[in-house]
Amino acid sequence: KKMSAEESSIILRCQVDDARVIAKILSAIHFKQNQTATVVISDAGMKIFTESSSTLQASGWLRKELFSFYNFKPQSGNPNPMFGCNLTVLLQCLSTMSDDLNGSAAVQLCYAGPGHPLVLELEENGVMTDCGLRTLSTEEPIDFEFFSHPCPNKLIIRSEVLRDALTEIDLLHSGAHVVFAMEPDQRFTLSIDGPVSACEIEIPGTSETVNRLECTTPQSFMYRMSLLMLTIKSLNLAKDTCIRMNSRGVLSMQFMIILANQQTTIVEFLICPSIEEEKGEVMDEGC
Repeated sequence: KKMSAEESSIILRCQVDDARVIAKILSAIHFKQNQTATVVISDAGMKIFTESSSTLQASGWLRKELFSFYNFKPQSGNPNPMFGCNLTVLLQCLSTMSDDLNGSAAVQLCYAGPGHPLVLELEENGVMTDCGLRTLSTEEPIDFEFFSHPCPNKLIIRSEVLRDALTEIDLLHSGAHVVFAMEPDQRFTLSIDGPVSACEIEIPGTSETVNRLECTTPQSFMYRMSLLMLTIKSLNLAKDTCIRMNSRGVLSMQFMIILANQQTTIVEFLICPSIEEEKGEVMDEGC
């Protein structure tokens, strides 16, 4: 089989038996056209990052167990190679190559290091198709230092409930900032206090839509609605969502997504809080 580099120089060669597995994870963190993603390779799998300035970071985890085989040979001195690529084009390649992903199609990924393309080789009904995607040099993803600060509370909620709550608030107050609050008396609230009207949605910890609510310290932080709405695609794909806020107010939303092969994976969004200045203006706090 013709390859883009000699086999001995291949850093990564792996195969997933259903292209929809990769496409589903990547689509969850794709929120704008011609979006650049950073791919970090390790022995445990591949982690794909997308960002919006310095206020939001999304990541999808392609763990080793999702692949039928995963051969990773890191270069000396570079145990976790990374590269950038156009995520929009990668998703288009997957969609085109697998006939809109309605059927199962095996896809093999091959990467030979800096300066080489990411090669996709897809087999469907005995027909082989390959596509080379240009890779870019890239900087390491921003470290939001989420676990460097205490994270006292946790909420695990049915994703459709959170999606409906955010959608309702966005319809009434598009472009606003939303307050996330957790209270020790087992309450989670989403609220907005606009110049014309106010809205509050309260979800008690005893609700059947809540799997777990652990809260020892009251927390209340504000986030830009437009950033929260970037999670809607993940909320549509996920069964459950885990919400945590650290002491700096950085919000972690982890989405448990069930894949076509009935395995599960986690997609995570980290969002920096907004702060209200003395003049009443609300600014995003970069992480």
